[in-house]
Amino acid sequence: RGHNTTESRHTRALRRWGCGRPGGRRMQCIICLSDDPPVTQKGCHCRGDNGAIHLSCLEAMARHGKAQGDPLLWEWCGICGARYTGRTASHLASTRHALVCSSTGDDSGGDEIERARAILALACERTSAGRSAVAEPMFREALAIRTRLSGPEDIQTLWAAHLLSANLRAQGKYSDALANQTTVVDDMTRIFGATDVSTLACRRELAQIHREMGQIELSLTILQGVLEVGEAVEGKDHHATLSTIHELLISSIESGRMDEAVALAEDLVARRKRVQGAEHPSTLDSIVSLSVLHMKQRDYHKAEMVAREVLSLEEAIYGEGHTNTAISLHNVGLYTALAGRPADAEPLLREAIRIATAAEGFDPHAVLFAQASHGHTLSLLGRHDEAVELLRRTEAQQLAADACGPDHPSALRTGSLLGAAVVARGEVDQGRAMLEQTLRAQRRVLGEVYDTQQTALSLAAAGGAPV
Repeated sequence: RGHNTTESRHTRALRRWGCGRPGGRRMQCIICLSDDPPVTQKGCHCRGDNGAIHLSCLEAMARHGKAQGDPLLWEWCGICGARYTGRTASHLASTRHALVCSSTGDDSGGDEIERARAILALACERTSAGRSAVAEPMFREALAIRTRLSGPEDIQTLWAAHLLSANLRAQGKYSDALANQTTVVDDMTRIFGATDVSTLACRRELAQIHREMGQIELSLTILQGVLEVGEAVEGKDHHATLSTIHELLISSIESGRMDEAVALAEDLVARRKRVQGAEHPSTLDSIVSLSVLHMKQRDYHKAEMVAREVLSLEEAIYGEGHTNTAISLHNVGLYTALAGRPADAEPLLREAIRIATAAEGFDPHAVLFAQASHGHTLSLLGRHDEAVELLRRTEAQQLAADACGPDHPSALRTGSLLGAAVVARGEVDQGRAMLEQTLRAQRRVLGEVYDTQQTALSLAAAGGAPV
């Protein structure tokens, strides 16, 4: 993959997690202190034996915590305080949901509240795994339970509505997400005040919706207001403040304010490394945004170098079979192709698709996005028939998939790449018509400010008139 492989990825991962021990002793489960059967990582921030667990033991501990009145152990590590991710989160959320749904408790009180919590936890896990459409009815069910038991103005009811907005945004249902989240923000501000931390989080989500709708300036205005209040209320190094700066960075990139974006990116990466650590998922997200910034500036070599840095860290932290590793490998392949080396990029993208498809916590959205990049690379290599066939299949899968629809940005991106591939195959009139249709859809859905330059350039190359 273009970097040192003298030490195996598996060995590097074990060493980074503190698992290499004299004599090759396997890690022991932190609860039962046994290494038989082999343990798995909890998916939190714990390392070494603190992060080693049997899922059955962790499930038993969570059941005990719930019986003692502490349901948080279903979602949060009691040692490091971080939320579980990956296989652990999926297993616990599914088990908790099955237990609650099979109970025969009182439908009017605590059992129903626990049911709403379990449904929300499973819905969030499904959304993070790219199954947003499957999760939407779960969010709506939990919201209905909360509204019935606690009223529409209870903080937990409003938070459930906020999570529903995030789910709708993930599906590309921007109008529904905007209407719902605007109501949530108004209610949060009226009931709890403009400086409440939950209100600030809801305003951040509102800004994300506006940005993905192409309303970049409005997104920036909202985020700047959230940052000003957040720094005063929560502090400049609080994780929520850093999250706001991260969203400001993305909006600045999308608006073309590259000088501001560079300053924000460099400051944010430095602060997150200092406060949260170089290997924290949020730090890696900010480094990924820095690679996107370089890509937008058409500095593909820098984008590739930054992406390789993230890939190296994630291989060491998560191992080669993780969805995050697959996404980072895709980014390296994409930037390599854009840098004019499609022959080097093609095997990287093929491997990214293989890993993402086989990974625990399989994310179909990420797989289809990588497939589209692979199709574009095949077109650059002159393998036009393969490229068109793959892009057509990807587009059909996205339109039928849980996480996408015809107006989803990923589906529109695939449409743009497909049109360009059809032109490259020599079917100029058909490809030009496809590019014109895609460009109109991008501007209708995402706004005039959204970066549609690649589609416009492909259309111009095909001899199309400006749209």
